Amino acid sequence: MLNYVSTVNIRGLMDDFINQLAISANLERADARLVTQSFLRMADRHLSGPLAADLFQALPGARGLLDENSVALEAEKPASGIEAMMSGAMKNAFGHEDPLITVLNDAKAAGLTYGQTLIAGQAFLDFARQKAGATVLQRITNEIPGLSRIN
Repeated sequence: MLNYVSTVNIRGLMDDFINQLAISANLERADARLVTQSFLRMADRHLSGPLAADLFQALPGARGLLDENSVALEAEKPASGIEAMMSGAMKNAFGHEDPLITVLNDAKAAGLTYGQTLIAGQAFLDFARQKAGATVLQRITNEIPGLSRIN
């Protein structure tokens, strides 16, 4: 588990996380940033308003990090392979895409391996637990289907 040191600089907290994620998952910094933005986007889209607000409040700078690249994230490559099949099945069965498949697709498009994506997911959840608390993290994993599998 990574140890995240709070900084006075609002942007510094997220930058510190991205830097540490790049090292721990053996990623380029740009890829660590992209996968972090993808996790933040998943939280923003799939958590209830109050829970998303709790998470973003606990992660100063996260909203800005998400907003600064929202156009690029919206234009992600369409899913392919097993991700496309799983995403389509979820959408047909439940009326929405699986949030984790969307993150996996973003990571795959950035060139990450499944192992790197899993490490990034676990690191993001550890980071959220440290900053927002175990209760908020439990509520998050309860609201996003399948997230508890990597927690």
